[in-house]
Amino acid sequence: MIRRGEDYDCLSHWLGGGEVSFRNIALLFISVGMVSLLVGCASFREGNVPRARSASQSAVAEGKTISVEVYGAAILNGKIYQAHPKTMKTWRRQTIKAYEDSGIFSVVREDADGADLEAEVMIVDKADPNTFFAFITGLTLYVIPSKATDEFTVQTTIRDRGGNTLGTFERSETVSLWQQLLMILAMPFNWPSSVAKEALYDLNRATINDAQGEGIL
Repeated sequence: MIRRGEDYDCLSHWLGGGEVSFRNIALLFISVGMVSLLVGCASFREGNVPRARSASQSAVAEGKTISVEVYGAAILNGKIYQAHPKTMKTWRRQTIKAYEDSGIFSVVREDADGADLEAEVMIVDKADPNTFFAFITGLTLYVIPSKATDEFTVQTTIRDRGGNTLGTFERSETVSLWQQLLMILAMPFNWPSSVAKEALYDLNRATINDAQGEGIL
């Protein structure tokens, strides 16, 4: 994420020494608009987990019911922070969707009352914003590129109705955010927020498949 610095007082120069000039004001806004159009950023996955089918599958009538509890944290500069509520809402939605789309549960819900199984999902985002190079990218109007990374880790613990742990499964995926002028060409296909959501969805599907492969689900 780029942190914007304070602009020096150059507006008076554009306005002709303090006198209002609508022509110069128009030129100022046009220039800012053109630079904004050229700014580009796109995200790419490392590919540690396969891409799962996102199309919903019909729930298996005889399948077990499962409750899914989602927790989240972020690690930045070696410090652990609680995930923002808005972020948690997105993470929770992608996690629930992954369990619903798996097609192996009759019911997927967030409350644990009466469920056959319980999935405790811990999502950790280890971020490396690379602040210095991000600043250089902004300073050069996105001519010099910069990269920030997010390593997402999903750890899933499956328990039975009695609270006994049946197994714990963990998968990780790294998402790299590139910022540079030419990235505007990739933005429509690699929108940062969309790539992160897909990664979390696939990580959950991967842990589900691992648990199913061991006969737990």
